[in-house]
Amino acid sequence: MKIRKMTIDDYEEVFAVWQAAGLDLAALDDSKPEIGRILTMNPTTCFVAEDQGKIVATVLGTFNGRRAWAHHLAVLPEYQGKGLGKTLMLKLEKQCLALGAIKLQLGVASSNLAVIPFYKKLGFSPVKHAVWLSKTLRS
Repeated sequence: MKIRKMTIDDYEEVFAVWQAAGLDLAALDDSKPEIGRILTMNPTTCFVAEDQGKIVATVLGTFNGRRAWAHHLAVLPEYQGKGLGKTLMLKLEKQCLALGAIKLQLGVASSNLAVIPFYKKLGFSPVKHAVWLSKTLRS
């Protein structure tokens, strides 16, 4: 198994991993141009895991100079339960620390609450008295 930085050339294969893992995807947010922008702005915090040249897991990390965010951690179903998600999250955490991030945050879709115990095992905890809000600025 090889962990490496994601490139835009990985997009189609990564998108297929997201779909197979059941992520809640959005046409604009998860489009190739938008993921390209993430990779351009965050070239050291987006990773893929490969098994014999095939992408089997991925995570996108973003950093705004203060806080880091984890997005779209996904592992192909046949590779789940083997530590890949944990490995990717720890790699992201290490890189975010190296960049100076003070926190690593993530959101969990209401359709995917079953993953919360996984994140709790990694030291994440729900933010009390907070609601994550979103506004679409362009379509």
